[in-house]
Amino acid sequence: MGGLAVVTGAGHGIGSVIAARLAVDGFAVGCLDIDGDAAADTAGTIRGRGQLASGLRCDVRDPVEVRVVMESLVSEFGPIHGVVNNAMSWAPAGPVLGIDEAQWHADIAMLLGSYRTVTAGADPHLAPGSSIVMISSVHGLFGSAGWGSYAVAKAGIISLARVLASEMGPRGIRVNAVAPGIIAHHEGLEKYVGRPELLQQHVVASPLRRTGTAEDVAGTVSFLLGPDSTWVTGQTITVDGGMTSVLQLTELELYSGIWPDGAWPPQPQHSPESPADAH
Repeated sequence: MGGLAVVTGAGHGIGSVIAARLAVDGFAVGCLDIDGDAAADTAGTIRGRGQLASGLRCDVRDPVEVRVVMESLVSEFGPIHGVVNNAMSWAPAGPVLGIDEAQWHADIAMLLGSYRTVTAGADPHLAPGSSIVMISSVHGLFGSAGWGSYAVAKAGIISLARVLASEMGPRGIRVNAVAPGIIAHHEGLEKYVGRPELLQQHVVASPLRRTGTAEDVAGTVSFLLGPDSTWVTGQTITVDGGMTSVLQLTELELYSGIWPDGAWPPQPQHSPESPADAH
């Protein structure tokens, strides 16, 4: 690999791990975060390993600020070969219609609008064959009651990636989304503090029986920015240990002990009049 990769929300959590992984892959990494000190720390750690990086403060909601930062990075490292839209904020939980109007618009601007703003700011500087990755969530795949504007925005990110893939594909630019499940490095785990049984329910609901790591997400992003995914665009790759591939009710019943020992998995029942078909 090589060239410049820009990562938003790179000062903390998943974003910082993605930035570090892309540096290992050979990219010069532009680490952007509204927390300028955190962005500088991520870039400093990367440079300390002998790799290329620059950390800059950037409010990804501001198109002027985004444009200036992109121009600065391009002047230092050359054309952009990868963009990872990862910046986010935790929107207040609750029903969609119960969200204050100003809060709703602020959430959508941050969680969804900024992804379009950053992509537009990077667009004039994209090299042929560039790849854009948008970090969504499994909450964007379903009607996640109680997750408010967060779930709505994450669903919007998936649609945005598909539309941009269609619009930018003729130029050879690929756009994909990544939908993580429960990630151990993620600030969202704070809601499980003091409620280990809730986290354990989610772990049991995953066929792989563990939470994910930021490295799991970073590896998927690395693939989507790399040469092995040049025929992949407009897709959403779910990184959740298989959680969304199974019927959640059944898995939670298993956890709750509703099935007696030896009765899992349940065996199909056939009446004498309707013998089982052979396959």
